[in-house]
This record gives sequence, structure tokens and C-alpha cells, in this order.
Amino acid sequence: MGVQLSLQRHPSPVGYDGGIMRLWLPVLLILAPLAITSVSCERSAPEPSTDAPRIVALSPAIARMLADLGLEDHIVGRHQWDMVLPADVPKVGDQTEIDYELLIELEPTDVLLQYGERPIPARLRTLAAEYGWHIRSFDIDTIDDVQAVVKVLPQYLSFPDTQAGRAHGEQTAARADALAEALVDHLQPRDAVRQAGRILLLFAVDPPTAFGPETFLAQVVTRLGGANAQTVGDYPQLSLEDVINLDPDTIVIVRSADESTPIELLAGPVGRLNIRAVRSGRITALRHPLALLPSTSLLEVADELEARLAELHEADEVAP
Repeated sequence: MGVQLSLQRHPSPVGYDGGIMRLWLPVLLILAPLAITSVSCERSAPEPSTDAPRIVALSPAIARMLADLGLEDHIVGRHQWDMVLPADVPKVGDQTEIDYELLIELEPTDVLLQYGERPIPARLRTLAAEYGWHIRSFDIDTIDDVQAVVKVLPQYLSFPDTQAGRAHGEQTAARADALAEALVDHLQPRDAVRQAGRILLLFAVDPPTAFGPETFLAQVVTRLGGANAQTVGDYPQLSLEDVINLDPDTIVIVRSADESTPIELLAGPVGRLNIRAVRSGRITALRHPLALLPSTSLLEVADELEARLAELHEADEVAP
């Protein structure tokens, strides 16, 4: 059995199962209505395969990377709150509970986790040794982490030592290199983001809670040429007075829920403050189901952010 703990620099409560609590609490608040309270299997276990990895992805972020690498069909089990994989892929659990009976039934070759610095459960280690599973745990907090993890994922998967298996592994590694490069090439400065001035990213408004400079979404903003108004902290809770003192040029409220609440209602008490973003009508919502996922979905999220800021800029140009 091998356990790969990669990219660990500090205690990191970010992401889905990743380093657990910097983003986990807001994610819980946003996703809790979508959560299923019990771990259940939605289909019978697929037949074991000898020509490809059988992956249990106990991380939505890693599941998205695997899907982008063309490995979706090799994922036999998923995270409880996964929103990427087909609904008939069995839900095996989350960072608080794993259905070990189902895990045994699925006969994985690889179990991928995003536990960060949390220890891998002792029972999972024991079962992995007994059944020959390979366990890999990753820490994914930043864009650099996303890029590094997607690049190395293929080398940690159990492609069979056959001609077909080796060819499959090489093809997947080539896709991983291309996807890692795309993250660099795609996240380049864009006019709409540069023109937005100092941007305050919020995932809650009552009380206001912001994305600090070390968070992956704030890094998307800066890579696209923007400036993050919140210059300290990770996911700080702000007072309304703090928001007044920041006085951002633009406010972006990040939503992962599929809803169409008007921005006037979505902004809540922040939308009633006497600050330049409110006075100029420069408040918008970034609505994307994977907005809070530190994964390769950031490519889509970056495009959505640019589109929303471009709309604000166009409105500025036509305003009297």
C-alpha cells in the first residue's frame, strides 16, 4: 500500500475534504440543502475490470480532474456531495463517514482522497493493505495545487502493466500535461477584470464573508489581472464597517447554488452601504455550480467571472 501526501505547506481548511476548515464551513452552509443524510449505493457494484484502474474518488475536486482527463468511466465510487459524476456512480462517503462495506464491494484499485493534513482513517489503511488498494491523499488549496495535482494524477493510478495499460497511462499523462498548461494559458489578464478596479469577493453577505488573498478564487482574480480588495486573511468574516473601510470598486458575490435571486436581494445589507461599488451599481453575482471547487473547473469559473465583469463595464459605458 502507498500513501501519497502531496503539496502540504500549512494546515489548510480549504476545499472538499482537502485541508478542511478554511472553506469547508462556507461550503457546508451553501451545500447543506443539497446533502444526502445517509451514505447509500444508487446502483449495484460494477463488474471488476482487469484492463484499467478502478477509482474511488472521495473528493469532488479530484473527480472533476479525473473526468477532464477522460477517466470518468473508470470511477466506480464517489464523494457524498459530488456534483460532477453521473448520478448512478455509488456514493461511498465523505470526510466524516465512509461506507466500508460498499467500498469493499466496489473492488477499487485506487482510493483518492483530499484529506490535506488530516490522517487517513486507520480502518481504510487496514482494508487497503488487506485488499491491495492504493491510497493517495492530496492537499488542494491554490491554483498552483490544482495544476500540480492534475499533472501528477496519472502516475499514481494503477494502470495495468500490459501494452494496452501502459498506452492508456501514457495517453492520460499527455492529457494531464496539456490540462496543466491550459490552466496557465487560460488564466491570463483580461480587460474586463483589469477594469473592475478593486474587487471584493464575497460568499456570504450577512455577515459579509470574503475570499482572502491566498484562496483559489482570489488567485483567479489576480491572474486575470484584477486586484483583490481583501488583502489579508483566508476566508475572513467582515463587519459592515469593514466593508465600508475597504470601499471596493466592484463586489462579486459567489454562488454555487442554481438560483436566480436578483442581485438587489442577493446583496442583502451590503447592497445598502454607502460605498462606491453600491453607488455605481457595480455589484454582480458569479453563479456557477462548481464555483467553490478548487479543481480544473476553475477554467469555466474564470470565464464566468470575466463575463459578469464585462457586463458591468458595458453598463458603465452606456450610463448617462
